[in-house]
Amino acid sequence: MCQALSRLLQVAGYPVRAYFSAESFLDDPEHDHAGFVVADIQLRGMSGLALQRKLRQEIPALPFAFITAHDEPATRAQAQATGCAAYLRKPFPGSTLLDIIKKRCGTEAKGTCFSGHLGGQEKPEENQNQKKHNQEKV
Repeated sequence: MCQALSRLLQVAGYPVRAYFSAESFLDDPEHDHAGFVVADIQLRGMSGLALQRKLRQEIPALPFAFITAHDEPATRAQAQATGCAAYLRKPFPGSTLLDIIKKRCGTEAKGTCFSGHLGGQEKPEENQNQKKHNQEKV
């Protein structure tokens, strides 16, 4: 899901950084330049909701879209109470997410809107390094 969303956003013209966890996003010194965050509600370590609460202290107006495969009324209500830009249940059409980002970031933000999806099954940079390492072994 992480790679698919990253590709979708890149094809739409948005610069994208994908992170494996909320903690890795926060460890990036550039995280405070984010213009939009797409976060899975259920992450390893810090949850997407906890990440949003933390970022609200640093970047109060940062728009968040939450995605989840585990839709529960209490979690949905909690996410919506935060004023998130969107709460999307997997699977969802990519055009829905693009419309939300366009509405929040504007079309002129294509060069500056930063979108990060948090979650996924692998760390993209580790996956690429592992593939490279495996190719070198052959």
